[in-house]
Amino acid sequence: MAYKHHYYYYISFLKVQGQLNITNKSKCYFIVYVNDKVELHVEEIHRDEQFWNESMLPVLQQFYIECIGPEIIRNNIGNGKRCVDPPYILDAIRQHNEKQKK
Repeated sequence: MAYKHHYYYYISFLKVQGQLNITNKSKCYFIVYVNDKVELHVEEIHRDEQFWNESMLPVLQQFYIECIGPEIIRNNIGNGKRCVDPPYILDAIRQHNEKQKK
């Protein structure tokens, strides 16, 4: 699957790669159905371990260590408080908002 396709296609690629690596499967079939007037799209997707190890796993680990783990310990949501975002999340939100203003 080409990584440079449409945004939603790329998001689907990320989800498929995540599922393949988490379930330790070697391939899956990515199927897109729009309606009976549009030809069914079927694509065999193979696990990309290099992409997983270099691009996905480090981000997921960082998110768990800096966001999920601390929230489990602090229990902010259980105590009716808001989650505490780490600096890299706040920076990403700020950058996104600045792009939206342009």
